[in-house]
Amino acid sequence: VGSLGANGINPNDSGSLSIGLTQMRGSNAKKLLKYLYDNNPVEYAAIANKYDNRFISYLDKSDDWWENHSIVDGDNEFKYINELLDNDNMIKLQYEYCLNYEKDIIDDIVSNCGTSDEKYILLFSRCYNYAPWGTTPEAMRTGITYEEACEIARNDKYILKADELINKINNDDIEIVTIESLKGEKR
Repeated sequence: VGSLGANGINPNDSGSLSIGLTQMRGSNAKKLLKYLYDNNPVEYAAIANKYDNRFISYLDKSDDWWENHSIVDGDNEFKYINELLDNDNMIKLQYEYCLNYEKDIIDDIVSNCGTSDEKYILLFSRCYNYAPWGTTPEAMRTGITYEEACEIARNDKYILKADELINKINNDDIEIVTIESLKGEKR
């Protein structure tokens, strides 16, 4: 719903809310909102309180609650999240959070799997975003091949659109851009 940019909201992404630039889902959405609050509590509270002062207390709810939490398009919670994520200061914090989040994923897979295969990292990132310490990411941390990782992802009913993602990753037309590949480029 919305632009699917900084203020993108999916009210019910397979049973839970997903928000923001990289569509943080469930407990990851909570972590993103907590980061925004921790780094700019005054502005965060001003926006939340405009709609309902209880929304700040949602940051204290359990990860299980967040994994099952969805909202209604256009209700006060939807409006609060939309305004919060579309705020210039919060957009900057989202970028910062997302970059750190992705760096942590890459560090995780490189250190635990001993691979820097870009296709493997893309697939692992998707699985990690759905369940950071779930069965599929744990199995992918065991030093298996990319092809074996694809099979594990395909067999996990919680990894949405695994086949579609794998097909995109395997498409020869896709160019994976990294800091290394951009060195010396002027863009």
